[in-house]
Amino acid sequence: MSQGASGRARADYGIDGPGTVAGLVVLGGVCLAAAGGMIWSSKIGKLRARDALIDAIPWRGDEQVLDVGCGRGLLLIAAAKHLTIGRAIGIDVWHRRDQADNRPEATWRNARAEGVADRIDVRDADARALPFADNTFDVIVSSLVLHNIHGRAERERAVREIARVLKPGGCVALLDVAHTTEYAQVLEACSLRNIRISRPRWLFFMPARTVTGQKPPPRLDACSPVSSGKEIPMITRRRFAQVSGALALTAIAQQAPIAQRVARA
Repeated sequence: MSQGASGRARADYGIDGPGTVAGLVVLGGVCLAAAGGMIWSSKIGKLRARDALIDAIPWRGDEQVLDVGCGRGLLLIAAAKHLTIGRAIGIDVWHRRDQADNRPEATWRNARAEGVADRIDVRDADARALPFADNTFDVIVSSLVLHNIHGRAERERAVREIARVLKPGGCVALLDVAHTTEYAQVLEACSLRNIRISRPRWLFFMPARTVTGQKPPPRLDACSPVSSGKEIPMITRRRFAQVSGALALTAIAQQAPIAQRVARA
């Protein structure tokens, strides 16, 4: 019981449902912390993950880059900043439930703000059916996208498409909060090498990892273009040595009778 201004005791009728009220206070604190964590991941955490992914790529400046599920251009724009004569293309299906204001206009607006609008292109496309020829891109990146594809078979289909359009010698980096082991297995099945899964970094209360790999470069003994525009097979060093040895033995055998006749004379 409390006292009023007059000093008289004031009646106190208590708090109804104190357990419920206490639970709501705790729940409100949890919700506030969760909201803060989501905002931190969106504004700080994913930018740090982006920088780590992009900085790990040995850029030359002339690469053709593909960002699968580019959204508003997080990786697309960062990659374009490393290009001089290269070009970066971003594709997306533009689901706004995955990201606020997720539309091509927002991507172009960000690209203009960052000064790279002349080095990018943005297209409508599904990761499971990329509208590009085999061996098109030097670098392929993706951030927090592939887990949104429902069903393992469909996600594997997307990863196989990524491997298909990657050039021999090109590299891939896929950042995601789930299924990263699955992505690594598919890349390995597509004959990529140097496949690695990074240590986790926490984004949106989930462990985010980056899967990286490289498509094997073309074999030096496969084919070599010639001036006529046609291709001729190249022999390996081992085969060259075998042929050279055989020719040398033949020459020696042919010269032996001549030497014998000269000696008799």
